[in-house]
Amino acid sequence: DEIVQAPKDDINLPDKKKIKSSDYSIIAMNCAATKQFTKSVEYSTKAIELDKENQEYYFERATYYIQLKNYQKALADCHKAIEIDGEDL
Repeated sequence: DEIVQAPKDDINLPDKKKIKSSDYSIIAMNCAATKQFTKSVEYSTKAIELDKENQEYYFERATYYIQLKNYQKALADCHKAIEIDGEDL
């Protein structure tokens, strides 16, 4: 697997139609690895916008919200993930 580097600033991404939700998720995880949790939330949100039924993206974003001490949004994302598929936890 290719490792995607976390962006230092806003990055120019290619045509958004070609970017998959999983690409945004990987970028979000790499941002988190460098403690850029605000960026992680931004990229997780983009992943969710492309795949609203992927509960993993909501759980991932919840962990970034927790790091930012935004517990209400983290809880909301956890509830949404459970709503999508509570049996697959």
